[in-house]
Amino acid sequence: MILDPNGMPILQPAVDNAETATFNTAFAAIGSAIAGAVPTASTTVSGIAEFATDAETIAGVEPALVVTTTGLKAALTEPVFGVIPSSIVVGSGSASVDAFGLVTFTAVSSVSLNDIFDGLGADIYEIFMTFANGTSGSATTRLRDSGTDESAASYFYTATNTTLSTGPSRSSNSAYASFGWWCPGSTTSYKSMGEMVIYKPALADTTHARLASNSQALGDRLAWTEYGGSNLTKAFDGLSIIPSAGTITGMMKVVKVA
Repeated sequence: MILDPNGMPILQPAVDNAETATFNTAFAAIGSAIAGAVPTASTTVSGIAEFATDAETIAGVEPALVVTTTGLKAALTEPVFGVIPSSIVVGSGSASVDAFGLVTFTAVSSVSLNDIFDGLGADIYEIFMTFANGTSGSATTRLRDSGTDESAASYFYTATNTTLSTGPSRSSNSAYASFGWWCPGSTTSYKSMGEMVIYKPALADTTHARLASNSQALGDRLAWTEYGGSNLTKAFDGLSIIPSAGTITGMMKVVKVA
C-alpha cells in the first residue's frame, strides 16, 4: 500500500488478495474516524459551529445555530404555529395561550384576542375554534381595534343554515351588530366546531370572511356556511367571540395564511 505525504492511502490497483485486504482495512478505519467526529445535537465544535437542541429548533429562537436532522423532524411534527395575541380579555371566566398560539378558554361570557392581525402581506388569516356551551347557545364574532369592539350595526352576512331534521334555510342582514355565527355548542362536550378565513382585517379596507361551522346540539345536527364581514373601511387588530347566552368553554387558534 502506498501512502501520500500526509499518511493517507493512495488508491492503487490491487496486486493480490493480501494487499486488497490491507487496503480495505485502512479505508474502513478512516471511515470510522470520520463518523466518530460528526457532532451530535447540543455539541459545540470549537471555532466551527454550535448545534441546536431539538427544543431550540422547534422554538426557532436561535437562528445562528446549526439544525440537525433529528431537530428538523421534531419541528415538523409539532402543531402548526398560531398567532400569539398580545393579551386576552374575558368578560368572565379565564383564558390562556400556549407557545403554539392555542388559546384555551373556560366558562367565558366573551373572549377577546388583541393584536393578532398585523396588516402585512396579503393579510389573510384562518381561525379554528371548538367549544361547549352550558345553555346550548351559539356565538358570534366582532372585530376590535386598540382593545375596543366595533359594536355598531356595521356588519353584514349572508348564510345558509342546514339541519338534519328540516334541511336548508337562508338568512342575511346588511347592517347587523356582529357576524360570523358559530353553531350552538352542546352542553356535554366540544361539539361546536368551525373555521373562518378572514381577509384584510388590518388594512384600511372592508373586511371579508368565509365561515363554516358545524355542531351536534339541540337534538339535531347543524351546518352553517356564511359570507360576512365589516362594511367599514377601517383597520382592525383583533376580534371577540361572544356567546348568545351563558358561557362557553373551548379552544381556538388564529393562523396567518399570507
